[in-house]
Amino acid sequence: MTLFRISAREYAATAFSGNGARTYGGRWNSPGRRMVYASTTLELCVLEVLAHFDPLLAPDYVFLTAEVREDSVERLEPPAAWDRMPHSASARATGDRWIAEARSLVALAPSVVLPYSMNALINPLHPRFPEIVIGEPRDLVLDGRLLGDR
Repeated sequence: MTLFRISAREYAATAFSGNGARTYGGRWNSPGRRMVYASTTLELCVLEVLAHFDPLLAPDYVFLTAEVREDSVERLEPPAAWDRMPHSASARATGDRWIAEARSLVALAPSVVLPYSMNALINPLHPRFPEIVIGEPRDLVLDGRLLGDR
């Protein structure tokens, strides 16, 4: 299975460390817990970046691929209110429990931005993490209209 992650070029070398999510937390993890957020398609990654960040502040993005074995992936069952803002305690507890139990290397969870598409949560502390084949950073080229150019 191929997963995709977008990163500012300056952080590409550590894009799969989980340190950003550990510092700030996210929908599926509490601060202090390492997790890598990726998506099952590059298109969903772009939508997630556009929804969460001002692309004009960091226009030098790259994308990376991660190849993972299908048998290292599970579907996460989202709890009630998983899609609320600010992030719900129940969603964070679900992700924190998944990390602690190390049931799988990757958990698929629905995207709030596009609910019928799946984001991929990667546990960088999982014993199978070294099996991931991470591709080289590639320039992310977007149509200027997505960035407000008309």
